Amino acid sequence: MARLSKINRPSMVPGPLENEDQAANTAAKITTVVQLQHWAYTKPQVVLDEMNQVRQYHDDTVMAHNELIDQLQASAKGVEALEHELQELGNNYEKQTDDLLQTQSQLDQARKQIRVLKADNAAKMTRLQAFENNTEAPRPLSARQDSPANSIDTLSSQSQVNKSSKLPDPPVFTDGKNLTWEVWETKIWDKLEVNADYYPTALSQIAYVASRVEGDAAEHIHGRHRDRAAKPYTSVNKLLEHLAGIYEDQDVKLTAQNAYKNL
Repeated sequence: MARLSKINRPSMVPGPLENEDQAANTAAKITTVVQLQHWAYTKPQVVLDEMNQVRQYHDDTVMAHNELIDQLQASAKGVEALEHELQELGNNYEKQTDDLLQTQSQLDQARKQIRVLKADNAAKMTRLQAFENNTEAPRPLSARQDSPANSIDTLSSQSQVNKSSKLPDPPVFTDGKNLTWEVWETKIWDKLEVNADYYPTALSQIAYVASRVEGDAAEHIHGRHRDRAAKPYTSVNKLLEHLAGIYEDQDVKLTAQNAYKNL
C-alpha cells in the first residue's frame, strides 16, 4: 500500500474571526457556487480559515495513514522472520527425529547381539557343567553293579540337583498392546539365559518362545513353525527377529512421539 503525500500549498496564516458563530452558521447555509462566491467576497478571512482547517485535517489523515503503513510493513517483516524461524525449527526437529530413530535402531541391534552371545555362553556353560559332572571320580564297585532302574533314578536326581532355579514365565505376547515388544523380548531372553539348562537346544528354545506367543503374533510365526514348513526357524534368534520386524516399529514410533511431546 502506497504512502500518501501532503498537499503542496502556500503558507496560510489564519486571522481572527469577527464572529465565529455567525461565520459557522453562514458556511452551513451555503449550497450553491453563487453563495460561495458571495461569501468569499464578503468574508475572505473566514473562507481562508475554513480552507486551512480542511487542509490540516487532510494532513493529519495522511500522517495517520502513513503511520499505519509503517506499522503494517514492520508487522509483515516480523511475520516473515517468524515463518523462517519456524521452518528452521521444523528442519531441526526432522533431523533430530531421524537421528533418534537411527540411534534407537543401533541400540536395539547391539542389545540383540549381547543377548545372543549371553544365550550361547549360558548354553555352553551348561554343557560344560554337565560334562564335568559326568567325568568326576570313578564310581565305587557297588554303584557300578546297581540295576538300570537305580542308575536312571540316580541320574535323574543328579540332574534335578544341578538344574538352575526357574524364573517365572514371561507374560504371553499377543499384539504389542498389552505389553511392549521391547519389554517382552527382554523377559524372554532373561528366561532363556538364566534357565539355559532347561532349553539346551535350538528346538527347545524355539518351542518355548512359541508357547509364550498367542493371537496375532502366533499367526505371524505359524507359517514357519508348523510341521513341514518350507522355511522353518533354525534358531530362536531367527524367530525373535521375525517378530521384531513386525512389532519393533511400534515401539520406535512410540519413542519418537514421546520425544516430540517432550520438546
